[in-house]
Amino acid sequence: MTMRAGEQRPVQAAVAEVHETAFPLVTIGMPTYNRARSLRRAAESALAQDYPSVEIVISDNGSTDETAAVCAELAARDPRVRVIRHAANRGVTENFVEVRRQARGELFMWLSDDDWIDPGYVRVCVGTLLGSPGHALVGGAVHYHKDGVFHHAAPPTRLLDASPVARVTSYLREVEDNGIFHGVGRTDVIRRQPFHHMLGADWLIVASMANAGTVTTIGEVAIHRSMAGGSWSPEGVMALYGLSARQAQNPYGALLRTMLVDVLWRSRAWQSPRLMGRLFMAVYACITVWKIRYAPLQRRIRAARRFEQRSALRHQVGRLPFLLHILQGLRRLLAVRDRG
Repeated sequence: MTMRAGEQRPVQAAVAEVHETAFPLVTIGMPTYNRARSLRRAAESALAQDYPSVEIVISDNGSTDETAAVCAELAARDPRVRVIRHAANRGVTENFVEVRRQARGELFMWLSDDDWIDPGYVRVCVGTLLGSPGHALVGGAVHYHKDGVFHHAAPPTRLLDASPVARVTSYLREVEDNGIFHGVGRTDVIRRQPFHHMLGADWLIVASMANAGTVTTIGEVAIHRSMAGGSWSPEGVMALYGLSARQAQNPYGALLRTMLVDVLWRSRAWQSPRLMGRLFMAVYACITVWKIRYAPLQRRIRAARRFEQRSALRHQVGRLPFLLHILQGLRRLLAVRDRG
Protein backbone atom coordinates (compact mmCIF):
# COMPACT_ATOMS: atom_id res chain seq x y z
CA MET A 1 0.00 0.00 0.00
CA THR A 2 1.40 3.41 -0.96
CA MET A 3 0.99 6.18 1.65
CA ARG A 4 1.07 9.89 0.98
CA ALA A 5 2.86 12.27 3.37
CA GLY A 6 0.83 12.81 6.51
CA GLU A 7 -1.60 9.96 5.76
CA GLN A 8 -2.24 7.46 8.55
CA ARG A 9 -2.51 3.72 8.20
CA PRO A 10 -5.47 2.01 9.85
CA VAL A 11 -4.64 1.31 13.49
CA GLN A 12 -5.57 -2.38 13.22
CA ALA A 13 -3.20 -2.91 10.29
CA ALA A 14 -0.37 -1.10 12.04
CA VAL A 15 -0.81 -3.10 15.25
CA ALA A 16 -0.97 -6.38 13.29
CA GLU A 17 2.34 -5.51 11.65
CA VAL A 18 4.00 -5.06 15.04
CA HIS A 19 2.76 -8.50 16.11
CA GLU A 20 4.31 -10.02 12.99
CA THR A 21 7.75 -8.62 13.78
CA ALA A 22 9.99 -8.36 16.84
CA PHE A 23 8.64 -6.29 19.71
CA PRO A 24 10.99 -3.36 20.35
CA LEU A 25 11.50 -2.64 24.03
CA VAL A 26 9.49 0.32 25.32
CA THR A 27 10.75 2.18 28.38
CA ILE A 28 8.06 3.83 30.49
CA GLY A 29 9.82 6.50 32.51
CA MET A 30 8.15 7.44 35.79
CA PRO A 31 9.63 10.32 37.81
CA THR A 32 8.15 10.45 41.31
CA TYR A 33 8.30 12.35 44.58
CA ASN A 34 6.17 11.76 47.69
CA ARG A 35 3.24 10.17 45.86
CA ALA A 36 3.24 6.62 47.20
CA ARG A 37 -0.49 6.05 46.73
CA SER A 38 -0.86 7.34 43.19
CA LEU A 39 2.52 5.90 42.14
CA ARG A 40 1.23 2.40 42.78
CA ARG A 41 -1.76 2.99 40.49
CA ALA A 42 0.45 4.46 37.75
CA ALA A 43 2.96 1.60 37.94
CA GLU A 44 0.22 -1.05 37.98
CA SER A 45 -1.24 0.44 34.79
CA ALA A 46 2.20 0.27 33.15
CA LEU A 47 2.72 -3.34 34.24
CA ALA A 48 -0.76 -4.27 32.97
CA GLN A 49 0.09 -3.38 29.36
CA ASP A 50 -0.80 -6.07 26.84
CA TYR A 51 2.32 -5.17 24.86
CA PRO A 52 4.90 -7.87 25.64
CA SER A 53 8.13 -5.87 25.84
CA VAL A 54 8.17 -3.03 28.39
CA GLU A 55 10.42 -1.85 31.18
CA ILE A 56 9.38 0.60 33.87
CA VAL A 57 12.06 2.98 35.14
CA ILE A 58 11.08 4.79 38.34
CA SER A 59 13.23 7.66 39.59
CA ASP A 60 12.48 8.45 43.23
CA ASN A 61 13.54 12.02 43.90
CA GLY A 62 14.41 11.60 47.58
CA SER A 63 10.84 10.96 48.75
CA THR A 64 10.15 11.20 52.49
CA ASP A 65 6.87 9.24 52.53
CA GLU A 66 6.25 5.56 51.73
CA THR A 67 7.34 5.92 48.08
CA ALA A 68 10.64 4.07 48.61
CA ALA A 69 8.78 1.09 50.08
CA VAL A 70 6.31 1.03 47.19
CA CYS A 71 9.19 1.13 44.70
CA ALA A 72 10.99 -1.70 46.45
CA GLU A 73 7.84 -3.82 46.49
CA LEU A 74 7.20 -3.25 42.79
CA ALA A 75 10.80 -4.07 41.84
CA ALA A 76 10.81 -7.24 43.96
CA ARG A 77 7.55 -8.41 42.42
CA ASP A 78 8.32 -7.76 38.76
CA PRO A 79 11.75 -7.79 37.07
CA ARG A 80 10.53 -5.28 34.48
CA VAL A 81 10.64 -2.57 37.16
CA ARG A 82 13.93 -0.73 37.70
CA VAL A 83 14.23 1.85 40.50
CA ILE A 84 16.70 4.72 40.79
CA ARG A 85 16.69 6.17 44.30
CA HIS A 86 18.18 9.62 44.99
CA ALA A 87 19.26 10.53 48.50
CA ALA A 88 17.99 14.11 48.11
CA ASN A 89 15.51 15.93 45.90
CA ARG A 90 17.32 17.14 42.77
CA GLY A 91 14.37 19.06 41.33
CA VAL A 92 11.48 18.07 39.11
CA THR A 93 13.31 18.65 35.82
CA GLU A 94 16.33 16.52 36.70
CA ASN A 95 13.99 13.70 37.69
CA PHE A 96 12.34 13.74 34.25
CA VAL A 97 15.77 13.83 32.63
CA GLU A 98 16.95 10.89 34.77
CA VAL A 99 14.32 8.42 33.55
CA ARG A 100 15.08 9.39 29.95
CA ARG A 101 18.80 8.94 30.58
CA GLN A 102 18.28 5.49 32.14
CA ALA A 103 16.05 4.18 29.32
CA ARG A 104 17.24 0.97 27.66
CA GLY A 105 14.35 0.68 25.23
CA GLU A 106 14.34 1.62 21.57
CA LEU A 107 11.08 3.46 22.29
CA PHE A 108 10.23 5.71 25.23
CA MET A 109 7.38 7.50 26.97
CA TRP A 110 6.96 9.52 30.17
CA LEU A 111 4.22 8.59 32.64
CA SER A 112 3.63 10.90 35.60
CA ASP A 113 3.26 9.31 39.02
CA ASP A 114 -0.36 10.41 39.41
CA ASP A 115 -1.54 9.37 35.92
CA TRP A 116 -2.45 5.98 34.48
CA ILE A 117 -2.85 4.40 31.02
CA ASP A 118 -5.26 1.94 29.42
CA PRO A 119 -3.98 -1.67 29.07
CA GLY A 120 -3.65 -1.33 25.29
CA TYR A 121 -2.00 2.11 25.32
CA VAL A 122 1.56 1.05 24.51
CA ARG A 123 0.52 -1.61 21.97
CA VAL A 124 -1.66 0.76 19.93
CA CYS A 125 0.81 3.64 20.08
CA VAL A 126 3.75 1.43 19.08
CA GLY A 127 1.76 -0.19 16.29
CA THR A 128 0.83 3.21 14.84
CA LEU A 129 4.33 4.62 15.31
CA LEU A 130 6.08 1.73 13.55
CA GLY A 131 3.33 1.25 10.97
CA SER A 132 3.88 4.76 9.58
CA PRO A 133 7.59 5.52 9.21
CA GLY A 134 6.95 9.26 9.09
CA HIS A 135 5.56 9.34 12.63
CA ALA A 136 7.83 10.69 15.38
CA LEU A 137 5.38 10.70 18.31
CA VAL A 138 2.08 8.88 18.88
CA GLY A 139 -0.16 9.25 21.92
CA GLY A 140 -3.61 8.17 23.00
CA ALA A 141 -6.57 10.34 23.90
CA VAL A 142 -6.00 12.47 27.00
CA HIS A 143 -8.68 12.23 29.70
CA TYR A 144 -8.53 14.50 32.74
CA HIS A 145 -9.86 13.54 36.17
CA LYS A 146 -10.53 15.73 39.18
CA ASP A 147 -11.10 14.25 42.64
CA GLY A 148 -11.39 10.80 41.06
CA VAL A 149 -14.13 11.83 38.60
CA PHE A 150 -13.78 12.29 34.84
CA HIS A 151 -13.58 16.03 34.10
CA HIS A 152 -12.92 16.48 30.38
CA ALA A 153 -11.12 15.11 27.33
CA ALA A 154 -8.44 17.21 25.65
CA PRO A 155 -8.65 17.91 21.91
CA PRO A 156 -6.53 15.49 19.86
CA THR A 157 -3.14 16.56 18.53
CA ARG A 158 -2.65 15.84 14.83
CA LEU A 159 0.40 17.36 13.15
CA LEU A 160 0.46 15.54 9.82
CA ASP A 161 1.69 18.17 7.36
CA ALA A 162 4.64 17.18 5.17
CA SER A 163 6.48 20.39 6.13
CA PRO A 164 8.38 20.45 9.47
CA VAL A 165 7.87 24.22 9.73
CA ALA A 166 4.11 23.80 9.24
CA ARG A 167 3.96 21.04 11.87
CA VAL A 168 5.95 23.01 14.46
CA THR A 169 4.10 26.29 13.98
CA SER A 170 0.74 24.51 14.01
CA TYR A 171 1.68 22.85 17.30
CA LEU A 172 2.81 26.15 18.86
CA ARG A 173 -0.47 27.80 17.84
CA GLU A 174 -2.72 25.02 19.18
CA VAL A 175 -0.99 23.54 22.24
CA GLU A 176 -2.71 23.96 25.60
CA ASP A 177 -2.49 21.07 28.07
CA ASN A 178 0.17 19.22 26.00
CA GLY A 179 -1.02 15.70 26.82
CA ILE A 180 0.73 14.44 23.68
CA PHE A 181 3.97 14.85 25.65
CA HIS A 182 3.09 11.46 27.16
CA GLY A 183 3.05 9.73 23.78
CA VAL A 184 5.47 7.04 22.57
CA GLY A 185 8.46 8.02 20.45
CA ARG A 186 11.92 6.79 19.50
CA THR A 187 14.30 7.15 22.41
CA ASP A 188 17.19 8.52 20.39
CA VAL A 189 14.97 11.26 18.91
CA ILE A 190 13.47 12.22 22.29
CA ARG A 191 16.99 12.52 23.75
CA ARG A 192 18.10 15.10 21.19
CA GLN A 193 16.22 18.02 22.74
CA PRO A 194 17.53 19.34 26.08
CA PHE A 195 15.00 19.22 28.91
CA HIS A 196 15.38 22.74 30.33
CA HIS A 197 14.39 23.68 33.86
CA MET A 198 11.68 26.09 32.82
CA LEU A 199 7.96 26.34 32.32
CA GLY A 200 7.26 25.13 28.78
CA ALA A 201 10.19 22.70 28.53
CA ASP A 202 7.71 19.97 27.58
CA TRP A 203 6.49 22.18 24.72
CA LEU A 204 10.03 22.32 23.34
CA ILE A 205 10.28 18.53 23.55
CA VAL A 206 7.10 18.02 21.52
CA ALA A 207 8.00 20.81 19.08
CA SER A 208 11.33 19.06 18.42
CA MET A 209 9.44 15.80 17.79
CA ALA A 210 7.17 17.62 15.33
CA ASN A 211 10.32 18.82 13.58
CA ALA A 212 11.53 15.20 13.33
CA GLY A 213 8.26 13.78 11.97
CA THR A 214 4.51 13.70 12.20
CA VAL A 215 2.70 13.64 15.55
CA THR A 216 -0.74 12.17 16.12
CA THR A 217 -3.35 11.08 18.67
CA ILE A 218 -5.06 7.68 18.48
CA GLY A 219 -8.49 7.85 20.07
CA GLU A 220 -9.08 4.18 20.85
CA VAL A 221 -6.80 4.21 23.91
CA ALA A 222 -6.26 6.88 26.55
CA ILE A 223 -3.92 8.24 29.17
CA HIS A 224 -5.77 9.37 32.27
CA ARG A 225 -4.34 12.47 33.90
CA SER A 226 -5.01 13.68 37.43
CA MET A 227 -5.76 17.37 37.91
CA ALA A 228 -4.01 17.37 41.28
CA GLY A 229 -0.49 18.34 42.26
CA GLY A 230 1.62 21.47 42.07
CA SER A 231 1.55 21.90 38.29
CA TRP A 232 -2.19 22.73 38.38
CA SER A 233 -1.94 25.90 40.50
CA PRO A 234 -0.05 29.17 39.85
CA GLU A 235 1.59 28.94 43.27
CA GLY A 236 2.68 25.36 42.60
CA VAL A 237 4.18 26.28 39.22
CA MET A 238 6.08 29.20 40.74
CA ALA A 239 7.48 26.92 43.44
CA LEU A 240 8.42 24.14 40.98
CA TYR A 241 10.42 26.43 38.70
CA GLY A 242 11.51 29.15 41.14
CA LEU A 243 9.65 31.89 39.26
CA SER A 244 9.13 35.38 40.57
CA ALA A 245 5.61 36.82 40.39
CA ARG A 246 6.67 38.94 37.42
CA GLN A 247 8.19 35.98 35.55
CA ALA A 248 5.09 33.89 36.19
CA GLN A 249 2.87 36.58 34.63
CA ASN A 250 4.25 35.94 31.15
CA PRO A 251 6.53 32.87 30.89
CA TYR A 252 6.49 33.03 27.08
CA GLY A 253 9.41 35.48 27.07
CA ALA A 254 11.75 32.83 28.50
CA LEU A 255 10.27 30.24 26.13
CA LEU A 256 10.98 32.51 23.15
CA ARG A 257 14.60 33.11 24.13
CA THR A 258 15.27 29.42 24.82
CA MET A 259 13.61 28.29 21.60
CA LEU A 260 15.62 30.75 19.53
CA VAL A 261 18.95 29.53 20.94
CA ASP A 262 17.98 25.84 20.73
CA VAL A 263 16.75 25.99 17.16
CA LEU A 264 19.64 28.07 15.86
CA TRP A 265 22.57 26.14 17.34
CA ARG A 266 22.30 24.55 20.80
CA SER A 267 20.00 21.55 20.29
CA ARG A 268 20.74 18.51 18.11
CA ALA A 269 16.98 18.10 17.62
CA TRP A 270 16.89 20.96 15.11
CA GLN A 271 19.86 19.99 12.96
CA SER A 272 19.39 20.70 9.27
CA PRO A 273 21.57 20.04 6.22
CA ARG A 274 21.40 23.78 5.52
CA LEU A 275 22.03 26.63 7.98
CA MET A 276 19.18 28.56 6.37
CA GLY A 277 16.85 25.70 7.28
CA ARG A 278 17.49 26.25 10.99
CA LEU A 279 17.23 30.00 10.58
CA PHE A 280 13.93 29.67 8.72
CA MET A 281 12.53 27.39 11.45
CA ALA A 282 13.71 29.70 14.24
CA VAL A 283 12.11 32.76 12.66
CA TYR A 284 8.74 31.12 12.00
CA ALA A 285 8.59 29.33 15.37
CA CYS A 286 9.48 32.43 17.36
CA ILE A 287 7.11 34.66 15.39
CA THR A 288 4.31 32.18 16.10
CA VAL A 289 4.96 32.20 19.85
CA TRP A 290 5.31 35.99 19.86
CA LYS A 291 2.15 36.62 17.89
CA ILE A 292 -0.13 33.96 19.41
CA ARG A 293 1.21 33.70 22.96
CA TYR A 294 3.57 36.41 24.20
CA ALA A 295 2.19 39.63 22.71
CA PRO A 296 -1.54 39.11 23.53
CA LEU A 297 -0.72 38.17 27.13
CA GLN A 298 1.64 41.14 27.45
CA ARG A 299 -1.12 43.47 26.24
CA ARG A 300 -3.51 42.05 28.84
CA ILE A 301 -0.89 42.52 31.56
CA ARG A 302 -0.35 46.15 30.57
CA ALA A 303 -4.08 46.78 30.41
CA ALA A 304 -4.48 45.31 33.90
CA ARG A 305 -1.70 47.54 35.22
CA ARG A 306 -3.28 50.64 33.67
CA PHE A 307 -6.62 49.68 35.22
CA GLU A 308 -4.99 49.31 38.63
CA GLN A 309 -3.27 52.68 38.25
CA ARG A 310 -6.53 54.39 37.25
CA SER A 311 -8.35 52.71 40.14
CA ALA A 312 -5.70 53.91 42.57
CA LEU A 313 -5.95 57.43 41.13
CA ARG A 314 -9.74 57.41 41.40
CA HIS A 315 -9.39 56.27 45.01
CA GLN A 316 -7.07 59.15 45.76
CA VAL A 317 -9.35 61.64 43.97
CA GLY A 318 -12.29 60.24 45.90
CA ARG A 319 -10.57 61.24 49.12
CA LEU A 320 -10.20 64.89 48.06
CA PRO A 321 -13.58 66.09 49.44
CA PHE A 322 -12.70 64.61 52.81
CA LEU A 323 -9.28 66.25 52.74
CA LEU A 324 -10.83 69.58 51.71
CA HIS A 325 -13.28 69.29 54.60
CA ILE A 326 -10.37 68.77 57.01
CA LEU A 327 -8.52 71.77 55.55
CA GLN A 328 -11.59 73.99 55.87
CA GLY A 329 -12.00 72.94 59.48
CA LEU A 330 -8.37 73.77 60.20
CA ARG A 331 -8.78 77.13 58.47
CA ARG A 332 -11.77 77.98 60.69
CA LEU A 333 -9.90 76.98 63.79
CA LEU A 334 -6.96 79.20 62.82
CA ALA A 335 -9.32 82.10 62.08
CA VAL A 336 -10.96 81.76 65.53
CA ARG A 337 -7.56 81.66 67.20
CA ASP A 338 -6.41 84.79 65.35
CA ARG A 339 -9.52 86.69 66.40
CA GLY A 340 -8.93 85.67 69.96
